[in-house]
Amino acid sequence: MKKSSALTVPEFRVYFMAAIFGTMAIWMTRFLYAWMVWEYTKSAFWVGVASAGLLLPSLIVTPIFGVISDRINLKKGIVSWQFAQGVITALTAIILKFQPPSLPLLMTIIVVFGIVASAGSPLRLTILPKLVGKNRLSSAVGYGAILFNSSRVIAPAFSAWLLSISSEMALLWVCTMAFALAAVINLRLPSFKQPENKPEALPWYQEFMVGVNISWQSPFIRILILLTFINSFTGRTLMELLPAFSGTLSSGSAADLATLIACAGIGSIIGGIFMSRQRNELARLKNILLLSLGFSLVFIIALLLTRSLAFISFCVGMISLLMTLFGTGSQIILQIQTDENTRGRVMSLWLTIAIAGPAMGAFLMGWVTEISNFTVTFMFMAALTLLCGVLLQGHKKKMAQHQNAPEVQQ
Repeated sequence: MKKSSALTVPEFRVYFMAAIFGTMAIWMTRFLYAWMVWEYTKSAFWVGVASAGLLLPSLIVTPIFGVISDRINLKKGIVSWQFAQGVITALTAIILKFQPPSLPLLMTIIVVFGIVASAGSPLRLTILPKLVGKNRLSSAVGYGAILFNSSRVIAPAFSAWLLSISSEMALLWVCTMAFALAAVINLRLPSFKQPENKPEALPWYQEFMVGVNISWQSPFIRILILLTFINSFTGRTLMELLPAFSGTLSSGSAADLATLIACAGIGSIIGGIFMSRQRNELARLKNILLLSLGFSLVFIIALLLTRSLAFISFCVGMISLLMTLFGTGSQIILQIQTDENTRGRVMSLWLTIAIAGPAMGAFLMGWVTEISNFTVTFMFMAALTLLCGVLLQGHKKKMAQHQNAPEVQQ
């Protein structure tokens, strides 16, 4: 194993083992709740509402817990977060054993789980540099991307299989045990001391605005967050529109859609593997961002050239790979450039934009497609991708000025 690998760090191995169980449990729970809503309503609309109930709370909860993550013992925070998710799935099993399911009940459970699940992202982003230090941060983020993207494929497949041979109740208890196991494993993490020069705590909204001001005052951080927002309207939005894309540019069968989704997942996993082997050199990471944008432009344009499922699947897989490189590369650079005392707030701002962007992009690009066609949509995406590349290239000198990044304490 390479010395630069995050897995050479004992603390990260503990964290990563817990993350395997925790991430699988989150995706299994998301799948199960959507399935339960479908079983009760037989309505695609309400399944969509359930998905929104899982996602939308993050737009409010993420900034709040970005502030909290800069103030608390991160070990206790992560253990409590995973334990709380297990409590919700356990309570769901207990309630549904004695209370017949209803739409208001299911939606209430879903929103509560969405709120609690959203709290963990700032905690995870903040603890990573403390676990592995600056030199292995690329590796740690890359392994995280591999785990995230493989779990979102494996967990639903496992959940569907378990439902086919057992019951929803059994899957709820499997999720509960996975969350509990993740919490227990993370008890082995070290307790990181808070900085001695930590300023007096302010109300959370004022603390969050401190992170916003820091991000705005730094040209380097500002451009990366702006690029993350603009880029959300291109490759990541395309992934959200795959069902419509499949139905318009290919035969529209379920098998075609499954092929496109599988190729997107494989591309993301390969991107995570690639990033897990990179060094934390600012110039190299910047070149990865530029190249990912450039090749994304090529493959988005290539989608206009054919209706061949094989070629479309290849392009979708490559775009997914390149978006993973851009997303993980941006995260690594921001982690390196941000001061330890404000990292949670800055990263929560980036994460909020990364979550909100694709949702807004799917709405806008879906509307553009509705009133025109996918050709116009892809041309719009290509123009935005080109804009990102031009903006990033134009900030080369400012990036060079930040070459001497502050060291991340271990």
